[in-house]
Amino acid sequence: MPQLRITRLGTVTEPITLQEAKIWMQIDYSDFDSLIADFLIPSAIEASESASGQCYTVRTIQIQNNSKDERIFPWGPYIEDVVWADESLDTTTDYQYSAGFNVANPLPIRLKTAMLKRIATGFAYRQNSMEEAVNATMNMSLVDELKFREDYFV
Repeated sequence: MPQLRITRLGTVTEPITLQEAKIWMQIDYSDFDSLIADFLIPSAIEASESASGQCYTVRTIQIQNNSKDERIFPWGPYIEDVVWADESLDTTTDYQYSAGFNVANPLPIRLKTAMLKRIATGFAYRQNSMEEAVNATMNMSLVDELKFREDYFV
């Protein structure tokens, strides 16, 4: 039997801007702009989305080979079904839907703050990781992010 495959499609727009991250970290110079924008922000978003099970911007989620008796929606928040171009597929096992925060349902401030904490921690300990402090800060972010994992509470 083929294995379940879940794919997030589309380009991601950043829910955190470079300017917001710099304000949070109280940095008013441009020496670290590329480090923050190219590495810290994307990695914080990826880690935070994975922890929360939420798409922070609207994306198409593609499910293939779903062997359950019902459709699953592993990434939230669910917006609507998206019609797949191949209409010959069984819509119970292979389907797409859109999920993510948008203007009508904006990203909660707790999730934005959790990402900013991750960015600041990554910046502060980018060379000499003090494991205890890093773990404490990441755990604080996880507490906020896990509250959005609906699948943990079903």
